[in-house]
Amino acid sequence: MKKPSTIRQLCALAAIGIGALSSNLNAQLFPLSENLWSNEEFKKRFLGSYGFDTDRNPTISADEQRAFRELIPIIERNPSEGAQRLRALITSESSAALDYTLANLYVQAGNTSAAIRAYETAIRKFPNFFRAYRNLGLVLVNESRFEEAIPFLQKGLELGGTDGSIYGPLALCFLNTEKPKQALTAYKQALIHQPGNRQWQMGMLRSLMDIGHYTDAAALLEEMIGNRPEESDYWTWQANAFLSLQESNQAGANLEILKRLGKANAASLALLGDIYMSKSIYDMALENYLAAAELEALSTERVLRTALGFVSRRLWDEANAYLAKTADRLDSLTPREQSRFRTMQAQTAIGLDDVDRAANLLEQVVSEDPMNGQALLTFADLQSRQGNFDEAAFTFEQAAKVEETRVDALVQHARMLVGQREFSAAVPILERAVILEPGPRLENYLERVQQAARAARG
Repeated sequence: MKKPSTIRQLCALAAIGIGALSSNLNAQLFPLSENLWSNEEFKKRFLGSYGFDTDRNPTISADEQRAFRELIPIIERNPSEGAQRLRALITSESSAALDYTLANLYVQAGNTSAAIRAYETAIRKFPNFFRAYRNLGLVLVNESRFEEAIPFLQKGLELGGTDGSIYGPLALCFLNTEKPKQALTAYKQALIHQPGNRQWQMGMLRSLMDIGHYTDAAALLEEMIGNRPEESDYWTWQANAFLSLQESNQAGANLEILKRLGKANAASLALLGDIYMSKSIYDMALENYLAAAELEALSTERVLRTALGFVSRRLWDEANAYLAKTADRLDSLTPREQSRFRTMQAQTAIGLDDVDRAANLLEQVVSEDPMNGQALLTFADLQSRQGNFDEAAFTFEQAAKVEETRVDALVQHARMLVGQREFSAAVPILERAVILEPGPRLENYLERVQQAARAARG
């Protein structure tokens, strides 16, 4: 079923809030479990038991074990010096465990390029080195090299690393390489091994949203909200899911709860205003739009779009209140944005019968932005109302030179002439409009005017 246009617009607006979810996911860092020599298990493996599970772990010789015993206190005291001494022990024949350890020290020092090379060397020496695959994959993920990380993490899984420490980062890689279905599968596995992991839940949520499983996303968020009701983003994201399901009442309820908790931001208040606007509850829409404007965190385009919502519906009192609230932003707008803002101020002034203010505003706009079609149309309409028909005709002609308003200018010009019973003069203007926009609406109007012109002549 095709969604109504208002619902599509609300979904598009709500989706803006998902950007925070994406940012949170991409900001994840995955530490290496054996990165530090304070890990006793790690030291024990090198000092005598590294030969266990030889299918997935390289062995080290007795000489290498003795060298490690001497290196451990140096590494713990000065990792940089320890890395330098360890590097001197490594040869083409030495154990892959040495290269792997050196790679870990490089990671600890923040030298990721050297760490990647050392992990790759360890893998070449020992192709089934599970920990090297896993750590190399994690380093690449932390570097946002998601496509490169995937085969190493998958190899880690193949070698038996079936836990959340691999499934979660692998899912993130899929998510960032536009494979949301694979990401969802991996996140499900990660949560089996690490239930309640917030990062995996957020990743699973993003995957569900990306593939359009909004019902499942809303259900997951219900669980997340139950665990952390103070998280304002959860309420917003669930509202987004509800809007995608065309359940605007539930979305509005979520945002109202957020507002009552005192955690609504400008975007969520504006979205709540959109929901009330779509339901024609204009006083509540205005209340929330004004509250959003009070926070001064809205984009200029958002402010202009909200004002246009009132103006296009001829809600002049609401438009006047909103434009007055946001008028202090005029100085920060571009000339083109200022022109749009003042045009709406003028349209509102006309709607409130403040003709003098409207005329002053429109004269300023047209002089500064002579190609503002909407301003020209509004000015021509005002001139026509005032009986200044010659001036209005000239302004309509100017508006007809702007592509955005060409057809409307021609039609309104013709209507003004019809109102003066100048039917013959209106006909060629309407004929131009029909050529530009063929269709029964204008063609039928043209036919009626032509009939009137013939009747007037005969």
